[in-house]
Amino acid sequence: MQSTWLSVHFFHAGDHDQLLQLLIRPVVQQAGCPYFFIRYWEGGPHIRLRLYVENGWQAEVKRLLEDIARIYFATYPTHRQDATYPLQQLQPNDSWQYIPYVPEIDRYGNVHTMSLAEQQFHLSSVYVLQEINPAAALTQAIRMNLALLQALQLTPALTLDICHRFIQGWLPRLFLPEQDRQQQEDYYLQRMQEKYLVYAPALTHAAVNLWQEIAQGNAPSALQIFADGNLDVFTQYRQLGFRESQLAAVAGSFLHMGHNRLGVSNLDEAYIMYFTRKCLEHIYGIP
Repeated sequence: MQSTWLSVHFFHAGDHDQLLQLLIRPVVQQAGCPYFFIRYWEGGPHIRLRLYVENGWQAEVKRLLEDIARIYFATYPTHRQDATYPLQQLQPNDSWQYIPYVPEIDRYGNVHTMSLAEQQFHLSSVYVLQEINPAAALTQAIRMNLALLQALQLTPALTLDICHRFIQGWLPRLFLPEQDRQQQEDYYLQRMQEKYLVYAPALTHAAVNLWQEIAQGNAPSALQIFADGNLDVFTQYRQLGFRESQLAAVAGSFLHMGHNRLGVSNLDEAYIMYFTRKCLEHIYGIP
């Protein structure tokens, strides 16, 4: 039977980590189909859940998720400060809305690779739902980054370039528009290096061990499944003729969306990739 994406947005002003654990997790477990989620803000803070459901089961899955959502929002009601979003057309808080999923085809290659990207979204979402721990989100992000970048199987130079480009793309979000950009870049890179040096001894040791474990197939189960699945996705991209530069661009988007699922703020993304790059330099033996 043919399947299509069922897209539902859960608008909620409360703790989204809790919503993922107590609403999204039971929905996807009981639905038993491929899925992915992202965190978003347009129309009010919410989780976007996409479920790849057989057409004959769409109504049943809707009943399932609505029953779970109704109980969750009744148990954990929230009040949204709507004045915080003065320029937005807001959706009702503590509600679910069926809003069509529009695939970002160009961002992830083309119409032939979109299903591969959605496989990666599923792998990422499964890992995050299994391992979600807000207190360890930054560490988890680095672990996911290392697993994904190893699965990409590019040269050290190209892998480090992905990190560099990511940092350059996200660092300006920390800048003040009225101040000199170069001075601010130098300042934040120095701050990142200082912060990295505090954690470097433990972080680099753990990164080397994790890198070896993934390569040998004996990393912690959830992360190994994530790494192996990404390897398969990238292999299929290559079979469809994608060059290394194209894969690098797609991987950058995968990295960003992994951070999103973990709940990492956009302002922290440059820090995470700086730490990831430094770990990789240590793994590659680059002083």
